[in-house]
Amino acid sequence: MPARSKFQPEEKELIVNEYLAGTFGVMELSSQYNVDPTTLYQWIRLYQSHGIDGITPKSIHKSYSSELKANAVMDFQSGNLTRNEICTKYDIKSITQLKSWVKRYTNHELTKSSHSGGTKLMTKGRKTTRAERIEIVAYCIEHGKDYAMTIKKYEVSYQQVYSWVSKYTKNGIDGLSDRRGKPKDKNSMTDLEKSKAESRLLQAQLKEKEMENDLLKKVMEIERRRD
Repeated sequence: MPARSKFQPEEKELIVNEYLAGTFGVMELSSQYNVDPTTLYQWIRLYQSHGIDGITPKSIHKSYSSELKANAVMDFQSGNLTRNEICTKYDIKSITQLKSWVKRYTNHELTKSSHSGGTKLMTKGRKTTRAERIEIVAYCIEHGKDYAMTIKKYEVSYQQVYSWVSKYTKNGIDGLSDRRGKPKDKNSMTDLEKSKAESRLLQAQLKEKEMENDLLKKVMEIERRRD
């Protein structure tokens, strides 16, 4: 049986409240009311964030700034948040909207918005030296993997920064060498160069860890006050 396509806001609210009350799980409600589980998850998220207004159809299209879109896509690519968590964080109406941004951003289309004053958040990739890549990766790591800030500062593409951080995480400093069409020995680093690079990246990781510890302390303090 195909899923039912139309629900009134009051019906959605009733179904969501059955879930929130712990009466039934998502799959049980999905079967009972003939609604797609993904859709039901979306209703729950929107209702928790905005009440019945969140599950009431809007006739006016909502606009989002380029910066918000870029940050949402970066959170998606990082894998640290689920799609529902990202939509809640940035007040995005649907997961489908987020997925369309991811596709467009990857294809270098998501660059401007009237709400950002035409600010270009993503540039085309450019050639870089290994020293530049090391510094860019270090900067990105020590700023909590803020890709938007990194690409604006160094005028490189999101794909480049994301790739370099991923390669460094997987292969260390060797992952930041550009071996295209070059003999292996031409990419070798001297012991001094490698030592300096390792020191710079270690400093970045320590700063990232310090930020994480500070955040953990704040969370623990909030939980302590609640108790």
